[in-house]
Amino acid sequence: MPPLKYDPALAAYAQKRAEEIVQLYEHQRPNGQSWKDGVKNGAAAENITAGYGSADKAVLEQWRNSAGHYKNMTNAAYTRIGIGLVHVPNSPHGYYWVQIFGDDNTTTDYRFNNGTSSRAVLFRAVAASPAPDVLYLDGEAVPLLPQGKRDWHAIDAANHTGVFGGNTQYSRYGIVKRHDDDRYRAFSQGLPTPLAQMPQSGSVRYLGQGVAASGMERQYFHADLRADFDRKALHGTLSGAHGRLDVNALIRGNTFATPDHAEVCAKGGFYGTHASELSGTFDVRADGRTGAFGAVRQGD
Repeated sequence: MPPLKYDPALAAYAQKRAEEIVQLYEHQRPNGQSWKDGVKNGAAAENITAGYGSADKAVLEQWRNSAGHYKNMTNAAYTRIGIGLVHVPNSPHGYYWVQIFGDDNTTTDYRFNNGTSSRAVLFRAVAASPAPDVLYLDGEAVPLLPQGKRDWHAIDAANHTGVFGGNTQYSRYGIVKRHDDDRYRAFSQGLPTPLAQMPQSGSVRYLGQGVAASGMERQYFHADLRADFDRKALHGTLSGAHGRLDVNALIRGNTFATPDHAEVCAKGGFYGTHASELSGTFDVRADGRTGAFGAVRQGD
């Protein structure tokens, strides 16, 4: 068979899946969806593994010697491949590997940016100087260019509408929907803090804001969060006229995520130099609200 072709969009999704299997080592995503929901059209398959410190170990020993994984690797229907890898020191397995295979018709909405970071998130920005100022949604580029010092900036471009936060330098977060759709989607993207710059001790307060969508209604919140880097925990509240939401997440590397059973399911990351910012998205299990938040580090 001819060699598989590297596909950067499948690789961006594979990188995201590698981040996700740190939280949940399954072919199911942490939000309960199947991994297949991240690809469109065509045929696709996924291989995952963890704990192997080299590609020779992961691919040639584990996957090649497993009938199901090897079948995916040698299936003539697949013509393209994306590969993801995450290393999280002191995590249960350390290294997390993903292969995603597709045919010539397989597509995905995931993208890498064109900077030095390879960390992929949904709606990944293409340009990032100094913050990711383009949102990719359904294959369309939506600009996220702040104008003046405002808490929130309107999105009204490329057939989309919504808002994004104006208090962060290295990240962008908010909610957005198509003009012909009644469903908002939350997004968070940015320039991740290098692992070498992540604090390993101390407790830091982050203040900011959040927004949620309940149907067509927008709800705004004040974000007050504290990162306990000794215990690798992030906790705090999103509060406002529409009530209070408690966020209790675990910090892993330069990302954070709440446990699967949490009432407020949040995930996100730290951005900028020395974790100067954080942002993420959340879903409220009880009423189906979805939203995003961002906050800035307060002093030392």
